[in-house]
Amino acid sequence: MDRRLLSILILAVLVLLSIHLVSPVSAEATYTATGTMIPFYDSYVSSAEPNSNYYSHSSDYRENYLVVANSINTSVGTKITYMMFDLSGLTPGNTINSAVLQMRTNAVTEPHRIGVHYCSDNSWKGYSITWDNKPPFSAEAVETVTVTKEEAWYNWTVTDCVRTALQGKWLSLVVKCEDPAPHGYQWVKFYSKKYSYSEYRPLLVISQTRIISWTGYEPLAPTQDDDVTVTCHLTNASEVREVNLYYRVDGGEWSSRPMAHTGGLDYTATIPRQSGGARVSFYVEVIDIFQNRATWTTLSYEVEALWWSIPWSRILAVLAVLGFFFGYRFIKKRRPRRVQPKSPHRYS
Repeated sequence: MDRRLLSILILAVLVLLSIHLVSPVSAEATYTATGTMIPFYDSYVSSAEPNSNYYSHSSDYRENYLVVANSINTSVGTKITYMMFDLSGLTPGNTINSAVLQMRTNAVTEPHRIGVHYCSDNSWKGYSITWDNKPPFSAEAVETVTVTKEEAWYNWTVTDCVRTALQGKWLSLVVKCEDPAPHGYQWVKFYSKKYSYSEYRPLLVISQTRIISWTGYEPLAPTQDDDVTVTCHLTNASEVREVNLYYRVDGGEWSSRPMAHTGGLDYTATIPRQSGGARVSFYVEVIDIFQNRATWTTLSYEVEALWWSIPWSRILAVLAVLGFFFGYRFIKKRRPRRVQPKSPHRYS
């Protein structure tokens, strides 16, 4: 019985003294980020002037507008708008929830059905595209919207286009009139990326779910002599503008410090050592280039005081186990032994 009790005692002591060997804490956070971008190139081409480029046509302000038309009038002709977006800031591993092309009208001479088409050819350049060298595009429109009002915003959903183009880093879209019968001397004019008021420029609005995981902190059982290092691991650092660590002690005011990029996708920061018994709470915040913010659930740890490098709580626990063991042995030794009575029937 004593051997079994001694084995239990040794096991309990080892467990109490090695609690700090728990496997590292890890977590994963997801957040929905919505970002906007203006076109890298945008320009329109016209069958009425098949060799003309309007991207840098500043003399009559044509570069400030994107025109769409399908007219029987030869001076108007057919006008198609091309737009190219740089998707290199997006991460293929993220989930694209939605993508919307937004354009603001300047002039609408009469209602037009305007469609957006996907263009897989990204070799064209805004400063050289003309009617004669324009690249081909998909026959069917991704979405068609009836445009009726001047100085109004109109939206086209282009989610599948962005998902398709994400690997290639460039997205080309074509905006054209979808009315089966040509109009007369009519057209729709949108603002371009070169328009002086930035709030009128066309936008691609993308919502995506991003995953940011962090590897945790060490040491996991900090003492009053330990600084605590928090490490954050991101899925994509190219979209990150800053990473910050927030912490507070015993429910006080939050303090912050920037996390340093230590290479690859890792960021680290240090929480300074605190007095024994202090409770430290912390979380990590990531801000991307679109000003979206992601944070994790706040985590906490308690700083333990030291005595010969062993926390007091564990020493007391070990003493309690030892006290129980030796108390049991002491009581057992002091207990009187039962004496067997002599039998009255004895043989001589």
